[in-house]
Amino acid sequence: MSEPEKKTLWMGAVTLGVADLSRSIAYYEDTIGLTLRHREDARAELGTAQGPLLRLVEKPTSRAEPGSPGLFHFALVVPTRADLGRTLAHFVRDQIPLHGVADHDVSEALYLEDPDGHGIEIYRDRPRSEWPYEDGELRMGTLPLDAEGILKSATGESASHLLAPETAMGHVHLRVSTLPPTTRFFEQVIGLSLMIGMPGALFFAADGYHHHIGANVWQSRNRASRDPASLGLESFDLVVPDSEMRSEIVKRADASEFAVYEHEGGAVLTAMDGIACELISA
Repeated sequence: MSEPEKKTLWMGAVTLGVADLSRSIAYYEDTIGLTLRHREDARAELGTAQGPLLRLVEKPTSRAEPGSPGLFHFALVVPTRADLGRTLAHFVRDQIPLHGVADHDVSEALYLEDPDGHGIEIYRDRPRSEWPYEDGELRMGTLPLDAEGILKSATGESASHLLAPETAMGHVHLRVSTLPPTTRFFEQVIGLSLMIGMPGALFFAADGYHHHIGANVWQSRNRASRDPASLGLESFDLVVPDSEMRSEIVKRADASEFAVYEHEGGAVLTAMDGIACELISA
């Protein structure tokens, strides 16, 4: 990973509503390579030995609302190209269908969908020294993936399909109904920087990363907010270094008239389109 040692913000776990908890647990263990950390009643937590990455909430009578504001995909970043190679080899070996692959200049990525249609990206970052810039602006494209080179990078590595313990939540890409309030929330309230803009999509980050948050209107322009009772993105966590920074963000959210619910250890901010973001102090 190319994250700097000193961070002002980073991504935490994502919470999803799913139709069948046992089915989803099996998928995320067997296909994605996460480990079940805890299960109780209609909830489960998966991740690696180093911490949680995904929380699942069973909603057996609910349906998905394709194209509505919410999750476009969540993205797990693995530490090395060899780790990505092990994952790709597992997908090839077990004939797991991919929904896409891409070289994004700053990263190499694999895309899937879980049984409920939630988008998943698994990627590795290139070193920051290799990231391309044009006129001082970071460039992030979509190019053919060197799948053969990625597979070769895993030669001699363990054949285990489990994700490396250092795997982290790299970013969350959202579907939103309109971009201006999204910009106001992530720039003015959360304090991220706009890193990249392209037709219908914006990418925001802290600490010069390529993006912690993506947002697009490709499928969801002017759509109504997702019904909270439906399947989909329940919330995502943003981790800040201390309670002081969390309090500053909460004050800005209050001043900007975004809904805030504070609780012991954190605060839930309701952003554009009813999307919930939970602030957690490290």
